[in-house]
Amino acid sequence: MPAPLSQKYFPAFSTREAELRAYSELPGTILDRMVPVITLTREREAPSLEASLAAVAAVANGRPIIVDFDPVPRDLRSEEEIEAERARKAEQRRRDGKKPFVPTEKHKARWQQQRDTTIAFNDSVEALKDGAGGYANWRMFCLPTPTVIPVIQAADPTQVLPQVRAIVAADRRIAFRIDVRDPLSVGAFLIAAPVLDRADRAIVILDAGHIRGSVAGAQELVTKTLKGIQDNVPPALFQGLLKVCMAGSFPNVLTTLLSPLEIQERELFDLVVAEGWDVRYGDHASVQPRRAQGGANGWLPHVEVAHPRRWYFERSNLNSDKKGYIDSAKLLVGNAVAWSGRSTSWGTDMVERASRGLLNDGGTFKLTTPGRWVGPRVSQHLTQQALHP
Repeated sequence: MPAPLSQKYFPAFSTREAELRAYSELPGTILDRMVPVITLTREREAPSLEASLAAVAAVANGRPIIVDFDPVPRDLRSEEEIEAERARKAEQRRRDGKKPFVPTEKHKARWQQQRDTTIAFNDSVEALKDGAGGYANWRMFCLPTPTVIPVIQAADPTQVLPQVRAIVAADRRIAFRIDVRDPLSVGAFLIAAPVLDRADRAIVILDAGHIRGSVAGAQELVTKTLKGIQDNVPPALFQGLLKVCMAGSFPNVLTTLLSPLEIQERELFDLVVAEGWDVRYGDHASVQPRRAQGGANGWLPHVEVAHPRRWYFERSNLNSDKKGYIDSAKLLVGNAVAWSGRSTSWGTDMVERASRGLLNDGGTFKLTTPGRWVGPRVSQHLTQQALHP
């Protein structure tokens, strides 16, 4: 069994490009202060999640990481849907007075390769979701990497116990990510509790989800879940469990909000601790709830500077115009309160570069879309919360 975990910060994020970039730019002194809870997502056109796991393990460099995976398969359009889209594009080219696009054999081979790789990826995800043998595929995926702490898979409740027994037999830690909004979510842990051979074997993450504007309700759910666990396991086990209070509050839309924004997951944590519960702090790393970026109405550029307890932001009204990032960054750098409270990080470096009109990292990573600007914010947020747990 590895040494006890002393880290006080448990941020949750994924291996999507901007989030992984933010994590990879953290210095060792910051990485030492956290145990990330990482959801593996597909790396470009990879046929499995192995490349994503390898990437985060390389950044962690021997430090513990809690690992889960995105169970949603990639869209695989039918041949009819693909042909219909090509026909629409061909008609648009005709209307625009452009020459028709005639695919070469090279194009066709590339399209087939992409389709084959997506099929292989979806098959690999389905294999990880397979509960057979106590989620044997998931265990065999995680356990060869010594620093990985697997999140228990519980879609098939009958396979929770054999899964936990096998991980205990391998002398590894286990993580349970409990959605406190779902009364049934705690069931996997209660099923597993009798076979935990030691109290510090398990990490119990109590995730309240997105809580902006509903801190009190989230507090009630977290404490109710803690009490439910306490009432159903031996006192020594409950006392020794590493328990994490987690939530997120960075909004999807900033249009109607004023800067600065309070980091409400910190408020939740303080309230839970004030009730006497022994928990550590976790959050969603300032990543918004998942949804498609942009849309029919475009997007409004915004840039953030993270403080320990709040996010300062500037928002541009230039719809879908990258110049809005430059304008927003200039305003933030010129805001003495916002800028003086920063902690130096890759993220603040990117804000400073943008304020000078440079919308890239000095290389190929362009900061011209909402998805890319998640990276600088996550970088700053992880740094601040690691330094001020």
